[in-house]
Amino acid sequence: MANAGVGDSKGEEWLQKMIDMQATSSNIITSWTCAKAGRDGALKAEEWFQMMINLKDETAKPDMYTYGSVIAAWASADAGREGALKAEEWLKNMIDLQDDRTKPDVISYSSVIAAWASANLEREGALKAEEWL
Repeated sequence: MANAGVGDSKGEEWLQKMIDMQATSSNIITSWTCAKAGRDGALKAEEWFQMMINLKDETAKPDMYTYGSVIAAWASADAGREGALKAEEWLKNMIDLQDDRTKPDVISYSSVIAAWASANLEREGALKAEEWL
């Protein structure tokens, strides 16, 4: 999977098999994150997240790992300001839910801090990273 690109039919077939085998949504989204597919991979992670929610299946309910996987996808997308903003947006969504199941963990916060720190925005990135500390 690590070599499968976004839009790669083999990769998508493999992910469909994961769904058929009832893999958790966070496993599937993490697969896109691990593919190191950049911005396209992060968009695909969001797409799979929405698809899992739309299934209305109890096993597909998002949890902190599912959200964390999307945050990590954006944080590692090498998408500069956009990636940092999207990672931050997903973290804020987790916080707004006020649900024990989706309560952010230290990894979620660390991912957002890393996204801002590596966004190549000099002062803005540093200030935003510091806000999350």
